[in-house]
Amino acid sequence: MGAMSDIKMPVNLTFASRAYDDSNLFRYAYAYEKASQLRQIPSRTPELPTDWISLSENQKSIGLMPPTLTIDEIAGLGSPNRRACRVAGIAHETELDALHVYVDGVRQNEVRLSESRWKVDITITCPWEGRTEERGASDPEKAMVVVVASAKNGRSAAELRFV
Repeated sequence: MGAMSDIKMPVNLTFASRAYDDSNLFRYAYAYEKASQLRQIPSRTPELPTDWISLSENQKSIGLMPPTLTIDEIAGLGSPNRRACRVAGIAHETELDALHVYVDGVRQNEVRLSESRWKVDITITCPWEGRTEERGASDPEKAMVVVVASAKNGRSAAELRFV
């Protein structure tokens, strides 16, 4: 919503909605940001490379459609002492600029993409030891898998699963 005039600390606004209504929440927040023109770059926080979406040299605007992205397979591969599984789905390589998979926030480097099908084999070596409510999953034994697809048209899509 802006910053305090005396100490320049950002003042936030919270949008709340029903469960799993994230897309609408992003729409509301974006509409508010555009209408109010109050967004300021925080003076006490360093700029990060991910703060800005850059278009390629030949792009004039961001496209209308996000890339195709699904997770349609989660299959166990593991042995008793280490949890291993394959996570796979669909992403059309002709649309993609990048495809990244993160497990508990750690980027997986072995993502394979062939004939519009992606897959990654992951190993979960240590269960969450913190408080369950900080984990974000109802079962602290589960790992959070996030898949992010960035399209050549500048749009992105993401999927999240707990495995």
